[in-house]
Amino acid sequence: MPSSSFAPLDSLPYLDPPAHPDYEAYAISLIQEEMQAMASDPTVNTSSDHYLKSLPAPPSASSSALLKFELGRLAENNGTPPPSPAAPAFHPASWAQPPKNAMSNDLQAWKMAVEQIKAKLETSHSTLTNLELQSTFGQSAWLTHNKSLVKEAKMERERLEALKLQVDTINAARQSDQEALRPKAQALTRKWQELVVKNMELSKVNGDLKRQKTS
Repeated sequence: MPSSSFAPLDSLPYLDPPAHPDYEAYAISLIQEEMQAMASDPTVNTSSDHYLKSLPAPPSASSSALLKFELGRLAENNGTPPPSPAAPAFHPASWAQPPKNAMSNDLQAWKMAVEQIKAKLETSHSTLTNLELQSTFGQSAWLTHNKSLVKEAKMERERLEALKLQVDTINAARQSDQEALRPKAQALTRKWQELVVKNMELSKVNGDLKRQKTS
């Protein structure tokens, strides 16, 4: 489709008539034409392999023992990841072992074992306290957090509506300004067209005079 069949787009969308319905098809045809020209150009490589040549090759399963092992586990489970190992059972008696053999009569060894048990008991006590606090106040904390999220979402929606209103206000002002200039723009357009016609007539007369002079 030749470009000469289209008039250039103006920058006054509220005054100008709607764009030609074939503009979009014309633009798509230009893009397709350019892509075909690139595909036929031997100096331009549009294949995906061309853009991957500068990147390192991905590692293969045989190059990593860990990857090979994990792929084997997936194959054994028909592609399903194996379940995570269960957490070890809770046995307070296993926290610290009493001194054995030659150390069973060592007072210092027994003191160290007692200190280890005390430290682990304190850790367990802190964990239990945190769990109790979460059980008592966790629900309220999450509800409060959810309320804050709802409030933030409401504020963002209000901000979006304010921005939309601002956009509509700017567009309305632009439309009003362009509508006010419509008579002047139409008058200038008519004057320009008249000048174009006069220029063409003068060019024709000038050409006729030159031909008469040469003849």
